[in-house]
Parts: sequence; structure tokens; C-alpha cells
Amino acid sequence: AARAVARRRRRYRRYRLEPYRSDEASPEQVEDLFESWHQQLLRRWWLRIPLGQDSLALELGVARSDKGDQAELFVVCPERVAEAVEGALRACYPNSRLVARDEQAAQPKQIIRLKKRYEFIRRLRTPRDYDSPLVDAALSQMDGVAGRATLQYVVTPTPALFDRLARSLFREQEAKLERARLRERGDPGLRSQLAGQELEGGLEIQHRTLFFAELRIGAASYRDADAVAAALQGESSAENRLVERHVRRWARGPLYARRMQRALGNPVPSWRHGVVSSRELAGLWQLPSPGLGGVRLARSSVPRAVAPPEIVRDEGLALVRDEHGPLGIRAEDKRAGLGLIGGQGTGKTSVICRSVAVDARDEDCAQIILDPKSDAAEKALSQIPRHRTVHYLDLERPELGINPLLAPGDPATVADKIVEALRDIHEEGDIRASSDRYMRQAALAIVGAHRLGAIEEEPNLWHLYRILLPSEQEFREHVIRAIEPRPAFTAPATFFGRDLPDDLKNAPAATTAKLDAPRNKMVRLLVESLDKVLRHPNQLSLDELIRRRELLIVDGKMGTFGPDNCRVMMQFVLNMAYGAMQRQQQLPEAERARVALKVDEAHLILNESFANALATLRSAGLEVVAAWQYGEQIQDRKIRGGLMSLLRHRCVFSVGDASDAREMTELAMPVYTDVIRGEREARRNLRFAPDTLFNLPNFHAVCSWISHGARAAGFVAETYPMEANLETIAFHRQAQRARGGAVPDELPNPFGTQDPLDRVPRTGPPAPLETSADGGAPPAQTDATGNGSSSSTVDQANRASASAAAADTPGSNEPLHPAIPQDDKASRRGADGEAVARSAGKGGAATKAPPRSSERSAPQQLDHARLGTIRGEAVPKSYTELDIDEPTGLRWDELPRQAPDKAPEPTPEQLAALAGLYELRFLYGPQLGRRFWPRASDRTYRRHLEAMFKAGWVRRFQITERAGGQKQRVYMLTSAGFELARGRRGPRGPYIDPQSSWSDPDIKDARRVVHDLHAAAWLVAFEQLAGGLVRNWRGAREGRIYPPSRRERGGWVTLSARDIPLGGSRRIRDLALEEFKPVEPDLTIESAIPASPPQRFDVLVELDRSGRASRNRDKFARYDALLTAWGRAHDRYKLQGEPPVVVFVVEDEPKARSFVEAADEAITGAVVTPGAAPEQWEYPGRERTFFVCERDVHMGTLRAYRLPRYPIEVRKAQSGDRRRGKNKPEPEQLALLDRRLLRR
Repeated sequence: AARAVARRRRRYRRYRLEPYRSDEASPEQVEDLFESWHQQLLRRWWLRIPLGQDSLALELGVARSDKGDQAELFVVCPERVAEAVEGALRACYPNSRLVARDEQAAQPKQIIRLKKRYEFIRRLRTPRDYDSPLVDAALSQMDGVAGRATLQYVVTPTPALFDRLARSLFREQEAKLERARLRERGDPGLRSQLAGQELEGGLEIQHRTLFFAELRIGAASYRDADAVAAALQGESSAENRLVERHVRRWARGPLYARRMQRALGNPVPSWRHGVVSSRELAGLWQLPSPGLGGVRLARSSVPRAVAPPEIVRDEGLALVRDEHGPLGIRAEDKRAGLGLIGGQGTGKTSVICRSVAVDARDEDCAQIILDPKSDAAEKALSQIPRHRTVHYLDLERPELGINPLLAPGDPATVADKIVEALRDIHEEGDIRASSDRYMRQAALAIVGAHRLGAIEEEPNLWHLYRILLPSEQEFREHVIRAIEPRPAFTAPATFFGRDLPDDLKNAPAATTAKLDAPRNKMVRLLVESLDKVLRHPNQLSLDELIRRRELLIVDGKMGTFGPDNCRVMMQFVLNMAYGAMQRQQQLPEAERARVALKVDEAHLILNESFANALATLRSAGLEVVAAWQYGEQIQDRKIRGGLMSLLRHRCVFSVGDASDAREMTELAMPVYTDVIRGEREARRNLRFAPDTLFNLPNFHAVCSWISHGARAAGFVAETYPMEANLETIAFHRQAQRARGGAVPDELPNPFGTQDPLDRVPRTGPPAPLETSADGGAPPAQTDATGNGSSSSTVDQANRASASAAAADTPGSNEPLHPAIPQDDKASRRGADGEAVARSAGKGGAATKAPPRSSERSAPQQLDHARLGTIRGEAVPKSYTELDIDEPTGLRWDELPRQAPDKAPEPTPEQLAALAGLYELRFLYGPQLGRRFWPRASDRTYRRHLEAMFKAGWVRRFQITERAGGQKQRVYMLTSAGFELARGRRGPRGPYIDPQSSWSDPDIKDARRVVHDLHAAAWLVAFEQLAGGLVRNWRGAREGRIYPPSRRERGGWVTLSARDIPLGGSRRIRDLALEEFKPVEPDLTIESAIPASPPQRFDVLVELDRSGRASRNRDKFARYDALLTAWGRAHDRYKLQGEPPVVVFVVEDEPKARSFVEAADEAITGAVVTPGAAPEQWEYPGRERTFFVCERDVHMGTLRAYRLPRYPIEVRKAQSGDRRRGKNKPEPEQLALLDRRLLRR
């Protein structure tokens, strides 16, 4: 009764046995395992009688599930001996472990029991080293059956009495054989080989511990159970064999099902056929062999190797943990450096974050954490206490910046660190001695110029780039003037002040190529993403960070920021940190801060500089934690060897490279051997085999650390889980913003504020505006081709004109000159749209303008009416006289016969009129009268014209119309009139250039005459309205303008866009023309504004009578090229100081709008400054092109349309709507000339 009660009270617990992936044991070791278990379970006889004997169950099973079949091993034992049972198991299988499982096993439907066929003194098969474990065969068989199958060994230690019983039965068997030999002469007795083999086998179980053994196979069907039993029977047979004891379901089946479910032995064991020795059990049960591949068996990949006692177990220093708790590195050992090696996602980041948390508790420790991939940055930030100051540098969206040129200390040292950083980010040999020299001198010069105040803004790499540009001579001179008085900067001052200019002068091509090489090395650093960090307005000093014991976290955002950019920025930060550490090394040791450098993906920056820092800066307080993925990421063997020696603490996570695994294996060997063998005993001596590191699971590492200066035994550790604390992260980020951190929306142009390009650099000092005695303007200095020849035709007419009287115009601070942009871009579009005609100067001088005819009234304010609108006034005759419908031909007047000696002496007005006809070809009589005899009566100018006609100087004709009627006579120049004017000189030269030639025009189409009459009428009306602003004019004959060219290989080549001098880094793009072409305006009006300095500009007029804007697309493109590009290189416009203004004259407002729409698509040229958005580009062609209605100038108004500021593609990007219909140009209406410049 007592035993029954005790049996019910026994508490057995189920444990899952996790075999290690490579654990195996010899038969002797397994036998020793069962010997140990026997002693742990065995009760003394005086306790066994009342309380009974505990048992131990070993189970093998294959479970079926939706996820697939899986083999499992279990041990069921009393809870009181569980630790002892596991300890014995680890002595045999060092890396296996028991894991408690509280779920109850299922009851099998069919059970087969196996017993020995003969008495237990006959042995079953005992194992040998070369035998495969019987368990392999059993698991393979169970994996092949349909349902769930379980093999269960329940062993119970036998009492000591059974040892004597076994010896007694064995001796009895010997005696029986001997008696048989004596009784029967033919019986061999003990001499029988068969009997001898049986006795020899029986000796193997003698003097071994004995167990009552229950071998049970449970399955869903008898067929499945029998298949598994057959495998055991076949593998275990020897002198004895296992035979089946089938448990019928209707008999003792339910009883054995419950026993098998609870893993309990029989209360009354079979003492004759159910006893096995430890030797036999070693043959029946072992852990599956490592080579078992046909069965899905869960194996542990983590070896059981705990840290030695030298490793500190302090929670405050803990980086990792093992089975017995936290593990950390002592403060005095941290300077040895920690290297973390392992593949992606294996746990390196967790160790880095844990080290950040540990060091953040030390108030005397500054930290620099570099995380290229962003895996660790925010997690590390969340580990830092809120009272610590943290600077978080997100390279994609930087709220602060790092500028190596701002580092304190000796300028030469700063320059050296910059060049060293540039060397580190390039391949070896990319930066040669010449590039090193240029960059070093440039860095030294820029640092010196900034410290001396010559560079007001913070120095940056753009300054280094600029000083090495051949075209930036002015910038170099500015820097040289600042640094040359200082002895410390003698070398860069000499280099840039004498050596480089001499080289550029004597060997320009070779020197330019030499300068190109260092600039190429810096170009990769001048991308926008890096520039935002290097030129950030809120710069961080690493010297101050270390002095104040603060923390810096650099979030590399390598996926979006770019691997190269990230590597470059990390290298700059490291080089600045090295410099700061070197400066700290000069302090007394007690004042030096600990500087903990944490680098994830360290292979990006592992180089000779890093190795030198590890070797030389430990005394300055440097402590390094560096993580990389595999050894071959460090290609240089010298650097790799040095790093492995200098980073003495080592944690190796799962690796895939054999050399890395072998290196760590050798480091952790208790006894070094240079040969690694695969035998079982040899592997046990390794402590960690290379395959251990191949198969480590994530977040586990093999560690070899330094303790008290000596290397401790290797151990396996697990990392702590790391999660980002969003509240702490938000707190630190907000604290940084409170200190002034912000992402810059836009950086200033690295080349500084540049003047608008509408003005052209002059080739000489501006000429003063001269006034002749009669109030006329001086003759022009050059013709339109810029060849310097005189062209004084209309200038003589201006001097002869009676309209030379002057009227003062009050000065103003507002701009007066056409289409010249001001410093403030917004001023380009005034609120009232009035001041399109403006001056680049801020203070315009008083302007003298001759009075005009009384039939014109000057506008007192801007006319906001649409172009071409009549304001209730009568349309002037100067416009109505041009109304010719369907011209059909010309009716010529007969030339009068007059002797040459009777030709009258020409008056100055007549000579000026002849010069005007030379330029404009055709003029109405009234047009000649209004232009050259403005104060005379109609009778007077007709008398002059009649005299000129009779003298043969001019011819005249009338234009016939289909509808009939008479029109005013049209005058044209003859050869006699040409020779007369060419041979006469006025106060400032001939009326017509003596080099000019003449041929009578071949007039085939009267419409051409009509076109020229309209052009002449517009000119005369404009001149009368603009007054003294018009200094000269030319017609189409002399108005053609050719693009500049250069001599190349014996010929002349037209310049291209890349040849145009722009200054700085600007360039020209988006021109519609691939090659520059000449322009042929109908009129060229030379204008001038009295100012200081005087300003001259040309107005090029294109008059269109076709009304079809599409026919002018080529003209739009040609003028865009002139205004945007080659006008800056043209001799004439370099003398004037600015390109011309282009005016398209059309019939009415609808046609003006159609011209605007066509020009909007054709005029797209831009002057681009790198780094500036398209909204900040300059579009000279759009700024200086205007569209007017022909009638407006006759009505006394200069209303004009101008193109929208931005081309259509830019407007589409701004609106976000790519449809053309939604981005039609809306022209700006303004006055072509400011009203203050017009006659009153």
C-alpha cells in the first residue's frame, strides 16, 4: 500500500532533449552515461522497499503536422534529479541540453512491447565505434510510417541483488555445460564454440549496472508499430534477441497506453527477460549521429561554452550574456578595442547599442557612433540617458554639419588632415604627388584666408575647388593678398602668387591638366547631399564635443544617401576625430576624456589611418568598437593583420568565410595546434571547430576577451535584445532642435552672389556721351559687325536735325534702362508693370531730349489698356498713310533732264536724307519730311525733295492698288545720290561710309516696299517718341550681325556655347540652335542713356507683316542664342557693356499673343549656376525680347508684351500639371521705355 501511494505521488517531468548539431559520443561514453544515471536514480534498499524505485524514460518520436514531419527526443525523469540527469548527459554530449516541456504526450492507439527472448544473461548486440547508432535506423523507420510513432525506453535501476543473481545464473550456465560434458562423452560442454560465444557475450553484461527495461513502440496502427519494432529487432540481435509482446487493445492495452503516456515503468518488472545492462543500453540508445540526413531533427547550433571566472559579471557593464548571466568588459580593459565580426543581422548592432548604453552611464566619456546603414543609430540614441547631450547627424536630412576646414589648431595640420581624408576615400595611387601638392596648398591657403578674415563665410571645399580653377584668378588674388604678409603662409602665397601664374602663362595646357586632376578628386565631394553637411549653417566642433563629454551619432542612411557619399562623410568625421584626439593628447592625463568610438560596417573606413589611430591614440583615451562582416572586406593584408592585433577583444558571430572561422578557432584553442582533424577526440580538444562559427544562430557569438591584460578562455554568448524607445528618441531630437538644429532648405551659391548676366564685361572704359554743338549725338564707334569701322549715317542726320533742343528730365533712383535685371529679382516685375526701361545704375542723371512734333502727346502714366487699343484719339497720318490694300505694282516717275553742271549744292538736310535712304531703302515723302525737316512746312520739304529728284539723286514711284487711287510718292536712292553722299563729309565724317558699295535694288514684289515703309514709319515714330535716347540707327542693309569666331588651324571657326566667357561655374544650356547663326534685324537703333557711367545699348527691331508666328521660330532661336550666349563675346556688345534688346513689331494684339506663344516654346536658353534651381537660373533671351503692336508707337505709347519669366517646362514643374493647355504663357504687359525718358 505504501508503495502504491508513493508511486502515485511521484512527480515526473518531461524534457525535450536538444542535441547539438555535431555532438557524438563513443560507446564507452554512452555506457558511462547510463552508469551515471543508474547511480543517480538508485535508492538504497531500505527506502526502495517502502517507497519504490524511480525510473527514467527516453523517447524518440516523429510528429506529423502541417509544417512537416519532425523528429523529437525526450527525457522523462523525476524533477528532483533533473539537473543531475542533465549533468551526466553533458558529460557525454557536452553541448546538448534539456528543455522543460509541460505538455502531456498523446496516448498511442497500438503498442508493442519488446523483451529478451532468453534469459537476460545472454546479451543483445553491444555497440562498436564503427557501428551506426540503432537510433538512426529507428528514426528513419518512424519517419517512413504514415502516422505518429514513438519509441520509448523506460529504465529502472535494479537492486544490488540482481548483480549477484546475474553472476549466479552465469556460473550455473557454466556448471550446466560442464556437467553435460561429463555426463555424455560426445558433448563438448564448455569447449563448444557456440557455448563459448554465448558465455563470452554474457561476460560483457557482467559487472555492469543492470536496469529493468521496458521497450515500447506506440503508433496509430499495429502495422506501423511492427515496422519500427522490426528495425530494432534486426539491429539489436546477438546471442539474445528482442521479441514482441503485443498488447491487445481489449486486454491490457489501455493500461499500457496510460503508462506510455506518463512514461512510467511496470510496477512489477520482468526479472528474467526484462533486464538489460548499461552496455546493452548503449547499443539500444544513443543520440542520432550528426550525419543523419533523412529525418527532420531539430538540433541546437549553439555550443555550451560558458565564460570563465575572469570575465566580469556586472549588470552595469554587461554587453552580452550566457547561461549564467551578464558578461562585460572591465573599464581598464576597454582600451584593448573590441572587434565584432559576422554576417548581416547576426547581432553586431545589439552589442554596439549595448556598449553605447554602458558608456553613456560614464559622465567622463564622450562617444562618436558611426552607423552607415541606419540599423543602429536610433536604437543607440534610445539607450542614452536624457540628461546627456546628444548630437544626431542624419546625413540625408542634416540638422547640423561637420566641416573639416573649421577644425582648430595649426593650419598646416588641418590641411594635412583634409588631404589625408581625401587619400583615404580614394584608391591607393589615385592621388599622386602633384595632386597632393595642389590640394595641400589650396587647403592651407583657404584655412589661412578664413582665419585672417578674407573669406567672410565659413570655408568649405568649394573654396578649394575655386582656387584651383584656372579662370578664378581674381579669387586667388583675393586670397593671396590676405595671406602673403604672414610667414606661416609663405608656401601657399608663393605657390598661388608666383608658381601657378607662371605655369599657366608658360604651359597653359599642361598646367590646366594638372589642375584638373585634384579638382576631379574633389568633385565627388561637391554633390548636394554632402554639401548640405559640409556647408551646414550649424557646424559642430568635435574638439568641443570631446571637451564637454557629449555624444555624436552619425546616421549614414547609406541606402538613400549613397554608399560612396556615406563613406566619404564617415571618413571626414573620423579624420576630424583623430585630429581632436591628437590635440587632447597634449593635455595632462587627468584632464583627458574617454572617447568611445563605435563604428558599424567598419570596413567602409578601415584603412591605414584607422590602424594608426588604434596604435597611437589609446593613450589619448580612444576606445574602439568596430564591426564588419568578413575578413576579406579588408583587402590590405598589412592593415588587416594590424587591426586583428590591435582589436584584441573579439566577438565572432556567424560567418561564411572559412578563413574567418579558422582564425577564430585558432584564437580560442586551449592548446594550440596548426592541424584541425575531424576525429571525435580531436574535435573535443578544439573547443570551437570552424563549423561552429558557420552554424551559429543569429544573436550568438563566440567571444575571446582580454581580462586583466591576459586572454581568457573562449565562450559562447547571446546578445541582449535591442528595441528603439520612441519617446527617448523624440526627446533627444527635440532637444537638438531646441539648440538650433534644423535642416537647411537651400544653401547659398558656393561661388557667392554673382552679377546678372544681362550685362557684358566691357573691354575698356565706357566712353562719355558727347553732344555736338547743334545738340546731336556723336557718331557711332563701331558697326554691327564689331570691326571698328565708322558708320555715321544717321548720326549726321541727328546733328542736322532741328530736334536737337533739350528738355530736362528729373533724375530718379528707379531703373530706366530696358530689360536689365536688378539685384532684387522681384524688382524685375514692378507692381504697376511700368519700369521695364531701366538702368543698371541706381542713380540716373538728368536726360536731355529734343522736343518732338506737337501732334504727339507724351503719356503721363502707364497705359494699362491692351496692346493696339485706341484711346479715343485720332489715328495719326504717319500710320494711316501706310494703309495699302493689295499692292499690284509700281508706277515710276520719269527722271527729269538736267545738266550735271546745274545740279544744286546739297544742304546738310538733303545729305542726311540721302544717307537715310541708303540705310532704309524706301521712304514716303512725308516720312522724309517728318524725319529730316521736322520744323519745316509741307511745302518746304516737298521743294527739297523735288530738287533732289531733279538732280537725279533720288528716284520716286507710286504703289498701285487693285482698288485704284493714288498714294504718296516713295523715294529711293540712286547711284548719283550715293556717290554724292559718300563723297561729302560732315562735322564728324562722311555721311556714307567710303568703303560702302551701291547697286540699284531689283524690286520684283511691291510687298517688300510696303514692308520697308512700315519699318521706316515705326523707326521715325519711335525716334520722335524716344527723342535724345536714339543716338544712331541702321537699316537692314548694314544691320546684319555675325556670331564671333576664333582662328583655329589656319581657319576661322564660329564660337560655340562652351566658348562663351561667363565667369565662375556658370554655363549655357537649352538653346534651340546647335550652331550660332547671324541675325538680320530690319532696324538697329543705337540708344544711349546719360548716366554714370554712360550706358549704350542697341534695339534690334523685327517687323512682321505676315501675321504668322510659325515663320519666325528660327528668328526666335537665333535671337535667343545672341542674347543668352554669343552677345557676351561680340566686340560691339563688349564695348557697350550689355547685349541688345529685341523688339518684334506685329500688326495687332491677337498676333502679338500668337507670337508670344510661339516664342515661349522657342526661347528657352538659360544661364545655369550649378546648385541653383531652375527658378534661379537666368533667361536673358526671355528678359530682353519684347512684342509690340505697330500702331501703338504712332499713338504715342510704348506698350509691350514680354515673355513669362520661366520657360514652359519650368512652369509645368512648378504647377505640377504637365498639360500644355494648362501652361499657356500669360505675357507681361509693360512700357518699353520709362515715361521719364520720353519727350514731354
